Amino acid sequence: MTQTDARPSAPAIEDVLALSPLQQGLFSMATLTEGGAARTDPYVIAMAVDATGDLQVDLLRRCADQLLARHANLRASFVQGDLSRAVQIIPTRA
Repeated sequence: MTQTDARPSAPAIEDVLALSPLQQGLFSMATLTEGGAARTDPYVIAMAVDATGDLQVDLLRRCADQLLARHANLRASFVQGDLSRAVQIIPTRA
């Protein structure tokens, strides 16, 4: 019996966009921080919420899924790789 990989396939790319001047500046500043953008991005803001009462986890998940489906900019990844300039990659799904 062979073991199958249960991971979902990567989403297709919906769009690749140039960064706006402001995004380019923020990306450049983030990559200058120690460890690069992936570790210590100064523009990532962590938030916490204290919820009281019953939490409908399935409803919260569906709402988050709809939010990401409706607003492509929330699915954006900023990458540079071997490119001369960074770009935004928008996947078809989160």
